[in-house]
Amino acid sequence: MLKKIILLLVAFTTDSAFCQNSADEKLFNWFDSEIGKQNLGLNNGLLFNDVYPTDNKTNRYFENEKFDIGEVEFDNQYYTAVCINYDLLQDALLIKPYCENDRNSLILIKERNKSFVFKGKKFVNLNYNTSIKNDNVNGYYEEVLSSNTLKFYTKYKKNKRDKYVENRIETEYDLKNEFCLFYKNTFHKIDSKNSITKLFPDFKTQINDFYQKNNQSLENNKVLFMKNLFNYINGLQ
Repeated sequence: MLKKIILLLVAFTTDSAFCQNSADEKLFNWFDSEIGKQNLGLNNGLLFNDVYPTDNKTNRYFENEKFDIGEVEFDNQYYTAVCINYDLLQDALLIKPYCENDRNSLILIKERNKSFVFKGKKFVNLNYNTSIKNDNVNGYYEEVLSSNTLKFYTKYKKNKRDKYVENRIETEYDLKNEFCLFYKNTFHKIDSKNSITKLFPDFKTQINDFYQKNNQSLENNKVLFMKNLFNYINGLQ
């Protein structure tokens, strides 16, 4: 509540939209620093513990085990300069209230977390808005493309498998992507070219041509291929 009051004051005392955005961010950080991270509403969740020893060639996280500065929208409150990491095995957002000085990390309560920004990417909880039918989605997705007519999302998941090495067990992780399209107020699972042409039958010829011309891109970077495809389809509408 105090943070909202502060930002209302900023709105009346700045001369431009640019100044206001800059002042807002500074005040967010000042607010978090002044009252102490241990008192923030973000400090909600279970203690995280990684119990699976790995061979150090793979890991369960979005990139690696290191935490980085990001942004979180939790309980209708926006927090900047938060030390976070993204665990793909449990689809969980991890936070460290005292950043790298803190040995412990918490699993943020997903049901109360609307979105976060990590490694320059925006991730949204597609189950957060219960007023929209969301049977085809589960948890956090990267918002790859957003327009007035459609939104394209990518899900990052990691599955684990155990292997025996010198009389001990080590865990390896495999990355898997899933794709989802929000179109005509419905979430649609995208798992093949056919699932796309069913949604856009009028553009079936153009979609087939796009696949043929960009086949190499599909093999090298499927996320980028899908982003470019739906950007192309969006321009056809």
